[in-house]
Amino acid sequence: MAIQKLGSSISWLLLGRIVQVSTQLVGIAILARLIPPSDFGLMALAGVVMTLLQIFSDMGVSSAIIQKKDLDADLKNSAFWLNLLLSAILFITLILVSPLVSEHLGNANITVVLQALAITFPLNAAAASQIALLERDSKFREISLINIFASCAGLSTAILLAFKNFGVLSLVAQSLVTATFQFIFLWRISSWRPSTPSIHGIKKIFFFSRDVFFFYLVNYFHRSSDT
Repeated sequence: MAIQKLGSSISWLLLGRIVQVSTQLVGIAILARLIPPSDFGLMALAGVVMTLLQIFSDMGVSSAIIQKKDLDADLKNSAFWLNLLLSAILFITLILVSPLVSEHLGNANITVVLQALAITFPLNAAAASQIALLERDSKFREISLINIFASCAGLSTAILLAFKNFGVLSLVAQSLVTATFQFIFLWRISSWRPSTPSIHGIKKIFFFSRDVFFFYLVNYFHRSSDT
């Protein structure tokens, strides 16, 4: 029974990944004909900033939910609120510093892009605990279907806006719509709901996840140095 469950989980993970990659390739092929290369370059610059900040938005908290053996209600609540707090800090920080980033990169348009993408931080943070709990329960079928539907919704939005000449904002909308659909579907499927956190629980989840966070951070800069 356990082997069948493992096989099913792997199958759904592979299917979800294949569909997502295929969707991305099809999307690039279509959007490349509708959006100027300079707009793709602008989104790529924003992506570098977002990828780095994404490490700080979670800090290994989701990994702690998946890996910790004695996961109680207090730790779940603390993980959720800690993630949300970190995302709120990053959201405000990115809104304030995006003009400085724009000035440093020499492109004024990146300010609007970064400030719009900042909305994905609270959306992803609010969904992080839910997806971690689903992964912990090996509900990869649900996760894969959510990711597939969200990716298709985001791509459809981007193509529609690109046809209407929204340029780089089409790509921004793709990220926002994808994150929004993931958030909505995860909260509809998951039965867990957060309650009041405790300082003790936040300390426990923080100390458990800090090593994972430093690993992610070192790994990010290591990969960046290779490229």
